[in-house]
Formats: sequence, C-alpha cells, structure tokens
Amino acid sequence: MSTPLSTAHLRVARPTDNLGAVVSFYRDGLGFDVLASFEGPDGYRVVF
Repeated sequence: MSTPLSTAHLRVARPTDNLGAVVSFYRDGLGFDVLASFEGPDGYRVVF
C-alpha cells in the first residue's frame, strides 16, 4: 500500500530595490503564482 505525498509550503521574504525583477523570477521563471499584492502606508510594496 502506498502513502500519499505530503504538500510543502514555501514562503520567501526578500527585500529588494527591484520588485518587478524578483516577481518575474519567481512567477515567470519558477512558475509561482502571485496570490496578492499591496502597497503599505510608508510606500513599501508586498507581493504574496
């Protein structure tokens, strides 16, 4: 009898001066999905 494979979750927190390039790398290069994004009151930007 085989055991089902477990699912892993990965979260990356990476400060950058070029968010567009980082998003392109993870989304287009590695195939990750962008789940959400927002800009905070101090101008910082976050992408999930």
